[in-house]
Amino acid sequence: GTGFSSLYNIADIFQRHSYSYPLYKNSEAENYARIEGRLNWIRNIVSICQKEQVPTAPGEPLADHKKPFFFWPQYFWGGYWTGSEVGRFLTYREMRYLVWGAFIEGAGGIYFWAYWHDYTNPRMNPSLWEAVRAIAHEMASLEPVLTAPDAKGIVVSPLIENKFHWRAKEYQGEIYLFAAWSGEEPLRITVSFPFAKQVDRILSWSEERVISATKNQFQDTLKKGDVAIYTTAKEGKPSKAIEFLRDPFFTEVPSYQPIPGNLAYGQPARDKQGKSIQIGATSSTSKTYHWFGHHYFAIDGDPHTCWFPLYDGDPNPSWTNPVGKDSPWLEVNFPEKKIISRIVVKSYLPKHWNDPVCNLQDYDLEYYDETGKWQTIAKIRGNKKEMATHTFDPVRTNKIRLVAYRGFFLSELEAYEK
Repeated sequence: GTGFSSLYNIADIFQRHSYSYPLYKNSEAENYARIEGRLNWIRNIVSICQKEQVPTAPGEPLADHKKPFFFWPQYFWGGYWTGSEVGRFLTYREMRYLVWGAFIEGAGGIYFWAYWHDYTNPRMNPSLWEAVRAIAHEMASLEPVLTAPDAKGIVVSPLIENKFHWRAKEYQGEIYLFAAWSGEEPLRITVSFPFAKQVDRILSWSEERVISATKNQFQDTLKKGDVAIYTTAKEGKPSKAIEFLRDPFFTEVPSYQPIPGNLAYGQPARDKQGKSIQIGATSSTSKTYHWFGHHYFAIDGDPHTCWFPLYDGDPNPSWTNPVGKDSPWLEVNFPEKKIISRIVVKSYLPKHWNDPVCNLQDYDLEYYDETGKWQTIAKIRGNKKEMATHTFDPVRTNKIRLVAYRGFFLSELEAYEK
């Protein structure tokens, strides 16, 4: 439209977002289909940005030139924008596929942004914060390659529309080939180099893998969600990608799956009006982050999501001193009275980065007795574990709570009869 084209011509760089909004209920194939829809959109936008002139009104265009397109992917939780369904975050593997796919389709830049006022805040989302930095670290390891000229004479087959993407760059006489695949079945690809370039071995950049080449040609197999970076260079620059690709915590698709026997599980859902509800146990907290009640992340069965204690109600507590005078609590209500004798507290410790250790260190566990008073089960100080199990004499109750005094990130609070 007029507004779009006018702004386009004024700008030196064009940038847009486009989000896939993955859902817990979707299969892996459905979520990759959503991502492919975003990549197709990027391809179309890039084609517009490569035009010498985009018509504008009124009057003549203010700038006639091709310009780069910058893309920002979905960093944040998409639960608000999924209507009657429950959204989730992209996994590291999905985000990596989207980001490299955007580059392959012609994006000239990638950047992430997040709202400060809800669970998109990186401080409150440690697993995603680790994953996004790993993607940035991998791209930084190839920084001069990404802006180098496209390589000529490379032939890749087979070419499968909308599920297979590739792009080749040439930097300092070496070839770098980027390939991504999202199909259901493994894809066997054949890559041929121009005969002016003698190639007998290929390095897979982020996998520490060497592939033999014969007559300037090599073959490899891609699985769903794979992004392979091949190069004729003799050695690569280390990146965090290999650590994350080997870690199931960052590659497996999360789902709301209750642990057998866990009485504190509350499955997130939507009612007919689209309001967030919990099926089974329910949760509440003394402090909510702005307008976002993220307390249900502590009992949703997904270890990637966390309740984040807000000491003194401060949305920006110090990493070096995660403590406050006004200690927040998280409460879990059972549908009916239960007998419990074991509580499991799962926090979060950095997996692949040397981040400050901000797991829950000091906290109390309490239960609600028959007289309507809170009774202490355990007082924990100086906890250094990501998962702590607390056993005690059986009690009958309809709710429990955790009172936090130091540390962040309660990924799951579980309660068991035995």
